[in-house]
Amino acid sequence: MKNNIKKLLELQVLEEEISELEKDSGIKDVKNQIESLRQKYHRITEKMQEIFDQYKKTQSQFAKEKSALDHLQRQIKECEEHLYEGSVKKLKTLNSLQHDLESLKIKKEETENDLFHLQNQIKIDKLNLKSLKDKSVEIKKDIQNLKDELIIKSEMTKDELKNINQKIENVKKEVPSDVLNQYCFKKEKIHPVIVECHGGVCGGCNMQLSIIFSHAVSHGEESQGFVCENCGRIIYIQPDSVKSQL
Repeated sequence: MKNNIKKLLELQVLEEEISELEKDSGIKDVKNQIESLRQKYHRITEKMQEIFDQYKKTQSQFAKEKSALDHLQRQIKECEEHLYEGSVKKLKTLNSLQHDLESLKIKKEETENDLFHLQNQIKIDKLNLKSLKDKSVEIKKDIQNLKDELIIKSEMTKDELKNINQKIENVKKEVPSDVLNQYCFKKEKIHPVIVECHGGVCGGCNMQLSIIFSHAVSHGEESQGFVCENCGRIIYIQPDSVKSQL
């Protein structure tokens, strides 16, 4: 990358021109708003999916509990019929049926309570899903409105942007693809990628580079640049800067 430092520096300057133009025209602000809303929309859709998954599980559990309740009610009915029809003569059998009936009624009450809570949870999930859905629709409308605004602002600066972008493409053609990829990768993590060295200090993170700087000068590498050991930026040392350091 260092052998292409001048072209990469030229590329960075042109990219900064676009950034300044977008900032001055309001394009950058609109883009930031759109990106912020997109992230918010993404968070909402993730939350909706989370609630929906829970909603489906609760529905499934509700169906199982409802089936269990129906079964308990049938058992209770059968037990009561045996008790009250007078067909049971033995006291031991009668006591056993009464015990079973009480146990079934307790289980029935517990199941009804579970169903009540599950039903409430289903209602809450439905309300939350509707609320989030309404928010997502509102955000989509806001994003579309901002996109329309972006089109208008972009139209006002399209000629100037087109001119700078053409210069950028021309510079990119003169830089090897692997070097360009490295530059783009660095740009995603740090900005600016290329900085100057002033007084033996990195222009990006302000770390003292006196030893490395002296080594670079003594080997005549001032036009190639080197990587800051602290922030990873490419340090570009202009010849005039080197003379002033000497």
